[in-house]
Amino acid sequence: MKRIAAWKKIALAEVFSVLVFAGASWATTLVVGPGETYTTIQAAVTAAAAGDIIQVQEGTYDEDVVISTNNLTLTSVDGAGLAVVRGMDVESGVFTIDDAYGVTIDGFTILPGVGNDYGIYFSSG
Repeated sequence: MKRIAAWKKIALAEVFSVLVFAGASWATTLVVGPGETYTTIQAAVTAAAAGDIIQVQEGTYDEDVVISTNNLTLTSVDGAGLAVVRGMDVESGVFTIDDAYGVTIDGFTILPGVGNDYGIYFSSG
């Protein structure tokens, strides 16, 4: 009887380990900049999964960025203010967080376009 109980404990521990590791997700770092896989911030945001980090190199990016991925981190990797995001002419924001939570936007210079009302706009989340 004791052998069966020990076997059940080992089996349960193995199943638990498989479930924990199967659910584990490792953050990926996506780099945005000239000559990189992603040349626009939006392309990296679209490709990102929850928990990923997007490092934006120095430069000016003329775009509006819509973020709908949870726990995403966007950072100006070459220093504060060196990645400049200049919005286009839309009526939301240069960065729009759309039904996402846990988003970090750090170190950017944000320049709204003519029609942009906000630098960072939360539509929900």
